Amino acid sequence: MIEQIELLVKTGFHSREEIFEILMEEYGISIGEEQLQTEINSLFNRHTEASKQWPRPTHFENLATVFDMLCDGGIIALHNAGITISDGIDDANECYEELIKRGKLPAGYCFYHKQDIERAIGSNVLPIAFGTFRENTEHAVKVANVIVSFLESFGFNVHWDGDINSRIELRNFEWRKTYSEHDSYGLERAVEIIAESSYDIAFNAMRPADVDGGKAGSNLPAYTKRTFSEIKHLLPSDCWAYSRNEKNNGEFENETVLVYDGDLTTHHIHLDYPLGIDAQRECGQHEAWLEQQSVFLILITGDLIVQNYIYNENTDGSTGLIVLGNVQASNIIVGGQEIYICGNLEVKELFWGDYNHGMLSVRGNVTAPLFVETDEYYVGIKGERHFKKHWVDADEFDENDVQTVLAEGCYWIDDHDEYYEGETQLNREGMFNRLKANQPLLMEEWPEEPPRIFENEELSVNNLQRILASPLFGEDDIYRFYIDDVSIRATRPYLNEEGKKVGGNIYMLQDDTFAVFIYLNEKICLDIIYQNNAEEDWHQLDDRSPAPYVQLLKHYWPRILKEITYRESLDVEMISYWQEQLRDTVTVEKIERILALPIVSKKFNDYYDADKSGYWSGSLHYCFRLPKGEDKPRVGVGKERRDLSLFPTIDGEFDVFIYHFDIETSDDGIKKVVLKFQPHNEGNTRQVEAVEINHIQTALRFWSRLEKTIFQHNDDFLEEQS
Repeated sequence: MIEQIELLVKTGFHSREEIFEILMEEYGISIGEEQLQTEINSLFNRHTEASKQWPRPTHFENLATVFDMLCDGGIIALHNAGITISDGIDDANECYEELIKRGKLPAGYCFYHKQDIERAIGSNVLPIAFGTFRENTEHAVKVANVIVSFLESFGFNVHWDGDINSRIELRNFEWRKTYSEHDSYGLERAVEIIAESSYDIAFNAMRPADVDGGKAGSNLPAYTKRTFSEIKHLLPSDCWAYSRNEKNNGEFENETVLVYDGDLTTHHIHLDYPLGIDAQRECGQHEAWLEQQSVFLILITGDLIVQNYIYNENTDGSTGLIVLGNVQASNIIVGGQEIYICGNLEVKELFWGDYNHGMLSVRGNVTAPLFVETDEYYVGIKGERHFKKHWVDADEFDENDVQTVLAEGCYWIDDHDEYYEGETQLNREGMFNRLKANQPLLMEEWPEEPPRIFENEELSVNNLQRILASPLFGEDDIYRFYIDDVSIRATRPYLNEEGKKVGGNIYMLQDDTFAVFIYLNEKICLDIIYQNNAEEDWHQLDDRSPAPYVQLLKHYWPRILKEITYRESLDVEMISYWQEQLRDTVTVEKIERILALPIVSKKFNDYYDADKSGYWSGSLHYCFRLPKGEDKPRVGVGKERRDLSLFPTIDGEFDVFIYHFDIETSDDGIKKVVLKFQPHNEGNTRQVEAVEINHIQTALRFWSRLEKTIFQHNDDFLEEQS
């Protein structure tokens, strides 16, 4: 017991009260509370007295200074980050998400955890873990070298073998720290330092030195080179560049901006090389060329027409683009910067935004045959979306879909060395090679779409009558289905006393709260009313009605038409095939095996505790419910959703949709897996219908990711425990 108390005291991160609670809850100390408190006070006071003789600054005090400096330079540096490496990575990701919201792009992270402190106390070696927020070996090495150089500058005996999978070690490190009630070494410290820092964004925005084998000259018309301070008054007040500059006391004031006054028509824009590769570079004046290429932003005050492509390779940082008018382009492949369009965006073939260091904001409508967003790329579109296909991350589309839509060379084949599960199969370099050769990125013929049964997406009598005449009703007068958290009930017309068809309606109910009723009156005209489900009164719906009802009608009416079209296109064989796939892929035995893994049974064993219900891996969240009482066994896989404006009952900026794989037992004792869908965290959970093939396909892709990662996470957990 004395050794346990002494160890907790020496860490210097716990108060007397916290040590008492840890010993009682985690170690189950059996002595009386009064005696335990006496022992804690004694060892606590002895440690405090001994600290008065320590030479200053201590190793910890120097380490704290280094960590603050790293934070100020854009690297998240965390003290006492949990108990294991997984805990530390989770803490770093939590800081990262908060900093992204504040407009910062951390370059990487480093930390040590509780077990590392205990090692330092016992053997005078403090391991420090490090990493980056995406798989990029070159960038990880750069982050590690920065950390090492900072530590060495303070005289630490630093050992690192250069392998990004190895930790940095501080040898001959004397752990000397006392607790102070004024201590502030938590996650908040790192977040606040980085949020207030003015670190050079170029650390995250290293531009490549060359284009593979090619020389792309600039064909852009004449521009005016300005500083950001000279043109910021022209920018939309809600764009990232403007708001970030204002918040950070003119952070970008001296950055270079290329201004094109009026409309601009050009063949292509390469955002890694906005000024082209010119003779200056060919003559060997590399430094001068790099300085010339350092363009923070391109501003176009009119419309932009790009005959071929807008492109950049480096998704960790590239020149931004703000257009005050409309944009037309054949293809756009971007990431690593802000693209803000005040008007409409029209793309003839492909828009692909990659990685969470980039964002697309469009005030108007967006039209694109194929719209792709991967690796948490941010998309904000205020107008309408007209996409023939929309892919969100690798979990949202499968290999067959890729190969039937994209031209050869635009994706990696299965045996490509760099491909592994969880990464997109799209080949950025291959796409660029086709663009330079003026070759299309999309196949001429796509898989057949369901036949059109509605002439348009208008809310019209004709479209309502077509819904109410759908063969989906069968012999019934009512047909029910779901879209997200919206329950749809369609009711056929009935014959009145004169033998005339009257009535017919669609009832939409979102989250058991917001109701909209669309019906045909006696004059065969549309009437639309709305109601809060908790009230009795109905009100006429128009543009001045409360936003949740207007938004519910505007957004979900076109989706009802698409859903009806899709369901009518399905045949019995297709439905049966995907039911078999679900049944054969996700079995009772597999779920029970996963729930029996130590990482679940020992660590993530409380479904109702946010910290113990599960964990994030990449873009997916896994949660687990053990059988207990009335709780049925469950494995859940969720993903963050960003269309939160569609859910008026949700507060905040974060939510997930979840697929639940539940084991249910029939009255005769037979177990089976039931797939359920939860549209958002606080929403109701419902069983997925057999005809909801899109849900089944997505759930199976999520399950595949779980099976490929859970056992490695379990092995890591067991290794940490040992």
